[in-house]
Amino acid sequence: MFWDLLWFLLVAVYVVSYVFVLIFIVTDLFRDDSVGDVGKASADIAQAKALLDDGTITQGAFDALKRKALGNQYFGA
Repeated sequence: MFWDLLWFLLVAVYVVSYVFVLIFIVTDLFRDDSVGDVGKASADIAQAKALLDDGTITQGAFDALKRKALGNQYFGA
């Protein structure tokens, strides 16, 4: 009984630690600006679109934010 409990706790600590490391790696990848992930760009564009729809920013500001999020790769700047 004691060894089963000890083994369970050891495995549980290992699994929880493994999950925390995976979460740390994924968040670090999305935080790093040099990665250039499509998901990060699309989230930035979606946020800018919401601001445009609310009337907070103008169409020109939205286009500038979109160019910045896409890294000017589609607009030839």
